[in-house]
Amino acid sequence: MESSSGSSMVKLTSTNYSIWRSMMEDLLYCRDLYEPIEPIIDGSGNISKPAKPENMEEKDWEKLKRKTLGDYSIGVAKLAQT
Repeated sequence: MESSSGSSMVKLTSTNYSIWRSMMEDLLYCRDLYEPIEPIIDGSGNISKPAKPENMEEKDWEKLKRKTLGDYSIGVAKLAQT
């Protein structure tokens, strides 16, 4: 996999992105961390960012979003090692 110059970040391409995305979606579902990235689509097909569930405290929502971002970072790092 190709990394950007001077950085350890992996450049996602049209080839490796679909594989990475599928792996990350599976991982997030398995860890119950998918809610913060799942878009909301209304009846007209308009897409908006995920909203905090009504029964969840704001601090818990922020923690869940942070866990999700952490798993994304780990996923990109693992991709860099392959």
